[in-house]
Amino acid sequence: MGKKIGIVTLYTNNYGSCLQAFALYEKIRQLGYSPKLIKYQTNDETVKNRLNLLFKLPLTQFFSLIINRRRINKLKSAYNSFRKKKLEFTGETYSPSCDKSALEKKFDVFVCGSDMMWCEAFEKDWEHFFLRFTDKSKRIAYAPSFGVNRISEKNKERCKTYLLGFEPSRLSCRDLSGVKMIKDTFGMGSYHVVDPTMLYSKEDWNRIIGNNERLYAKPYVLLYLFGGYQGGRKDIIKQVKQWGIGEIKAIDIRSKYRFKNQNIGPMEYVRAFRDAEYVITDTFHGLMFSLIFEKAFVVLTRNDGTHWGNYSDRMTAQLDMLGISERYHDMNILLPDSFKQLNYSIIIPKIESLRKKSIEYLHTAIEEVLTQTET
Repeated sequence: MGKKIGIVTLYTNNYGSCLQAFALYEKIRQLGYSPKLIKYQTNDETVKNRLNLLFKLPLTQFFSLIINRRRINKLKSAYNSFRKKKLEFTGETYSPSCDKSALEKKFDVFVCGSDMMWCEAFEKDWEHFFLRFTDKSKRIAYAPSFGVNRISEKNKERCKTYLLGFEPSRLSCRDLSGVKMIKDTFGMGSYHVVDPTMLYSKEDWNRIIGNNERLYAKPYVLLYLFGGYQGGRKDIIKQVKQWGIGEIKAIDIRSKYRFKNQNIGPMEYVRAFRDAEYVITDTFHGLMFSLIFEKAFVVLTRNDGTHWGNYSDRMTAQLDMLGISERYHDMNILLPDSFKQLNYSIIIPKIESLRKKSIEYLHTAIEEVLTQTET
């Protein structure tokens, strides 16, 4: 039995969140360690705060929850089933205010990441997400994201203090904008590593899925859009229909384009990308799985006016890094070149190089902690 690794991450009812948590857990296990996710209830997940959020919803969203409650409950069950089968958790559930001192004795190393856990929307949970409950010698940051490319003035000093709580060799970020912000704002260095989902190749994910049957028999264009289907996006969908690539299918229980008679849990989500002819998305993990399965795709701009800010920044940086910035669209029309297949013979070696460096960083950081704590 390998050394015990405690993982602090997000594993909410969100496809990207669940899949990145699984990917990091599984990679650490494959490296020969014994990982567990530390079960944690964020400040937003308390009953009081959930009710507050519910009552603040616009009427259209509130009624949508009521109308789609059966589908929502089925989806929740799919998430719960995935977590139960694919992840191992601590028995106890921790909260922002509870005593976490007992965790120190249960794990040899603590890893925080990935996802947008260092975003200011979670500032009430930062003590946990920056691993403040354990000694600096045990902390590793693997691919956490700030969500945006700046920190507000009120949180700058606190954020700097928390970042200094990591040894430079064990501090990394998922987003290039995060690496740049740490350097420009705080004068510190950090490593750029890939999202945990990218630690696996197309062949790896096919083995993980373990189901070769197509999710939908006919060719289809996959929509995975957090920003909805209103305004100019309606014109894009109309345009895609006219070009006759395939039917329109959406990962969205509220959409008329949804996969009917299918409960799209995390594994079905991955299959949806695998089987698509083409992908249109405005999400980070939509981009990740489009790249993993070597799809033709476009990324649409998204600024939903929430605390996440301009969501597109972290995706445009990924596209720039891979030399495919033309796949980002901030307009309401797709050009014919948008539907051309990408030259993955150039892209995949770049991804493989980043993947190798990221795995090396993770393995080296864990071994460094274990070596120091044993001497």
